[in-house]
Amino acid sequence: MIVPATAPSTPACHEPSRLSTCPSSSYVAGTIMPADPSPTDAYRQELSRGSAEDQAWIVERGVTTTVPYGRLHDVVRTFEWSRLEKEVVSTKLYAPGLGIVREEDVAGGDETFVLVSVGRR
Repeated sequence: MIVPATAPSTPACHEPSRLSTCPSSSYVAGTIMPADPSPTDAYRQELSRGSAEDQAWIVERGVTTTVPYGRLHDVVRTFEWSRLEKEVVSTKLYAPGLGIVREEDVAGGDETFVLVSVGRR
């Protein structure tokens, strides 16, 4: 994912469909999940000062979890937060080849997500 690194000079830069109209020098690559995540790894997922400042911390690897979609192995568990919502901390489970399969706010919020099905083309 590519996001603006600094506040863009035009409001259009905040709209995902118009990112290509923003100067390329204002972007940095974000990391949703490192290729070889290890517990205690911490990293930025997005950085656009004032609009996207998400961060994550790998807390466990090799987890097994069950969601309505099925039983999943080699799952990575993270804690994630944003400087823009300082009171909210979420835990997320990422499964290989699927991405986020479970998410729950553990502080400051009440959002939850669980993978129910996957459609493939």
